[in-house]
Amino acid sequence: MNKKKRPNFFSTIEMCILLITIGTSFTIIGLLHILEKIIVTSSLVSSLAISGLLFVIADFFNYPLKLLKNSTDKKRFLKISFNLVRIIFLIASILSLTILPYILSPTETLDKIAVGLSIITIGFTIINISLNYYFQSSEIIEYIFSIAERAVTRAEESTEHAEKAITIAENLIEQNKEKI
Repeated sequence: MNKKKRPNFFSTIEMCILLITIGTSFTIIGLLHILEKIIVTSSLVSSLAISGLLFVIADFFNYPLKLLKNSTDKKRFLKISFNLVRIIFLIASILSLTILPYILSPTETLDKIAVGLSIITIGFTIINISLNYYFQSSEIIEYIFSIAERAVTRAEESTEHAEKAITIAENLIEQNKEKI
């Protein structure tokens, strides 16, 4: 019998906590900027947008990895390659968030780039959320079907045992009738 792996709900919860924390941080930065307690430059906005875009692109590499998770050793190179590229994008995301605000000089062109990159990042993020939801739903549905499949198998086995017990009981009754 083929055992299905349970979806990893804990990693989903951890990822939600991480993303909620990051989102809350950005919300606080935005509110402090609106209240004029801090100044958010186009350099920071650009670096946030670039970092977010690289982060989302890195997350896109999880999908081929999910599709390759039960593959043979022949596709091991693909798994390693996708994982390596994913890690490179994650590192670039962190570096752009920590280094670019200090390298970029605020200009009008940078303002336009920051707005454009922010919109692109939001679009990629929405696509990513949709794909994440699709894959999580698929894993949950597969898990539920595997449970149902096991229940049906056990029910069939139980029916077979019940039929055997009935046959044995009927034979015993016949044998006892013959003796009486």
